[in-house]
Amino acid sequence: MPNTSAPMPVLRIGGANFDIDAAISATKIKPYRTDRAGTGRAIENALYFDVSVTEITTGALSAAIENFLTANGEDLRRLRRMENVEYFELDIGIIIDGEMMSRSTTLEPGAMAALSALDMTCTISAYRGGEE
Repeated sequence: MPNTSAPMPVLRIGGANFDIDAAISATKIKPYRTDRAGTGRAIENALYFDVSVTEITTGALSAAIENFLTANGEDLRRLRRMENVEYFELDIGIIIDGEMMSRSTTLEPGAMAALSALDMTCTISAYRGGEE
């Protein structure tokens, strides 16, 4: 069965005492989601930024990550230097479709270098897709 789901990279920045309002004011990029500790299910303050990937290829994933990190490098470095940042990570969600037993993805050297330049960790999270 062919893979039909593009990887979903999300940049997460936060911590228990991370100042979300100061972070939002300090940058041009806007998060698609904010978590404030004690509201809803949030246990920490966090910002979430979407990194769009339109194709289901390793090259497209790496290019999207590298382009996002490079284009927003100044803002991301500013966020990285803020007080109380406990995590600064890119989480790449991948869907294991239908009958697939496993799935992998690769980051090319340019994307790895862009992550490293920002002292950013990378997590790859696999999720079982819905049955068709």
